[in-house]
Amino acid sequence: MLAFYNFYKNPDIFLEKYQKIEPKDTYQFVYEGGTPAYHKDSSCEKISSSFQNIKIPEEIQEGGPDAVAEFRKWFKRPDENKLYYGNHEAFVERMNLKFKGLLPSNPEQISYKNSGQEYMENVDLDELKLRIDSILDAVSQFISNSDEIVRKIIVKYDKHTYFANKDLPFPTVNSPFTKDIPIFDKNIGMSEEELRAFLKDFEVRFKLPVANNLKTYYRIKFNPELEFEGKLLEQLGFRKCSFCFAE
Repeated sequence: MLAFYNFYKNPDIFLEKYQKIEPKDTYQFVYEGGTPAYHKDSSCEKISSSFQNIKIPEEIQEGGPDAVAEFRKWFKRPDENKLYYGNHEAFVERMNLKFKGLLPSNPEQISYKNSGQEYMENVDLDELKLRIDSILDAVSQFISNSDEIVRKIIVKYDKHTYFANKDLPFPTVNSPFTKDIPIFDKNIGMSEEELRAFLKDFEVRFKLPVANNLKTYYRIKFNPELEFEGKLLEQLGFRKCSFCFAE
């Protein structure tokens, strides 16, 4: 949120010092490394479309980056890709033959949410302050009325609620790529499904409304005339949507 504050206060200085965030490879999926896109308008069908991916078997992940890279390259070959979607039993047989030393489990096909749209809103600053204070009071009241299990969950997973909201899987304890990524704690007092549902609800009810209102507050207070257009968005690391910008 500090980045938004500095950006809206002085975009030119911010952009001089701004370093584009490089997509981080978690080594969990076949397809990773994409950058966020901006669209011509809200009618583009790709804005709300889910992203389809394949989760790399945990046994491959445990083999390290080289094993992951080899699996990705192998999976993307036309024959293997076609088998995965057309004849799964034959695919598994071929995969076990190729990676027999690692004994990989069945690659899971997953779908997680697109980040969606960001809308600009012009409202009174005093109204925004009231909104933010109201949400923060609700959070405080919610925590005060919660039991010990819920409080522990909030402390442990508060920074990672986005994982549940985007329907991303929790990594396993044995994965070598778990730094800064939440791991499901079997002793937390909830099942994985219950924990995911709780974190998703907490993010939607409290965290996202606070973040969105703060961004609007900073924009209106410091730079209400700022326009988000192609050149500026590309400086921030976005790319044109290849679907709605296609000739």
